[in-house]
Amino acid sequence: MHLYLVERTDDWTYGDFDAMVVVAKDEESARQIHPSQGGPLRSGEPMEVLWKDTYSPWVKSPDLVHVTLLGTSIEQEERVVLASFNAG
Repeated sequence: MHLYLVERTDDWTYGDFDAMVVVAKDEESARQIHPSQGGPLRSGEPMEVLWKDTYSPWVKSPDLVHVTLLGTSIEQEERVVLASFNAG
């Protein structure tokens, strides 16, 4: 597993998440993690529906984030390690 920094590339403001550090198996998996869910969104519905219907001040699509590999992790479960939320 790897550690990734996931940062928004769209505009954000107060009351929004703007970044997070996650444990994931690869970059694509890191993109699919939602900061308020604590891990990957899983359901039988298409990802676009989940991202649209999940209440959270996060991006509308996993394509709107920049992912940077930080290193490796001994963790075996994909999850959010730290999320940056701009309270306001």
